[in-house]
Amino acid sequence: GKDGKIDRLDIVTGKGADVDVVASRIRAKLGSGFSVDRPEMASQQMEKMFQSFQFMSHFFSTLALIVGVFLIANSVSISVAERRKEIGTLRALGTTRAGILTLFVTEALAMGTLGSLIGAGLGRVVAAFMVDAVTHAMSQQTLQKVEATNIKFTFATVAAAVAVGAIASFVASFVPAYKATKVEPV
Repeated sequence: GKDGKIDRLDIVTGKGADVDVVASRIRAKLGSGFSVDRPEMASQQMEKMFQSFQFMSHFFSTLALIVGVFLIANSVSISVAERRKEIGTLRALGTTRAGILTLFVTEALAMGTLGSLIGAGLGRVVAAFMVDAVTHAMSQQTLQKVEATNIKFTFATVAAAVAVGAIASFVASFVPAYKATKVEPV
């Protein structure tokens, strides 16, 4: 609804002019209903807004990782409970406690690695939608067109995501897997 209306003026001062003096003169002429800011102020405001979006993204990612750790631990606990008979049979056939521990931790590690690979791919898709939403919100807030030209999604990014997922799976599965080693053969 701003077609044909002016809501912003960009002013370039002459050489040698003191920008702060020019800004204060313009402020005095316009009155209190208008704001006079240097371009750096808009840039700082956009940077702060970007940092808050980035903080929210990291916060929710960390929260999702913590929830994932609890889900993995719960899944391995259920697996141990349901396979108690098989664990006893393996122990009776000579499988060591370390072997049982390795079995469950390796299984969780494999599932966590596969899940992390799938999650990285899905995360890339979600990121594309999120970038569009964030740039649109920032454009609305700053009244300037904000565009993201690309999303950084490298092999190193995927490798880091898979490593974090695998480590989280290992850590989450260790306690329930250790409890599996306490199952007696009889």
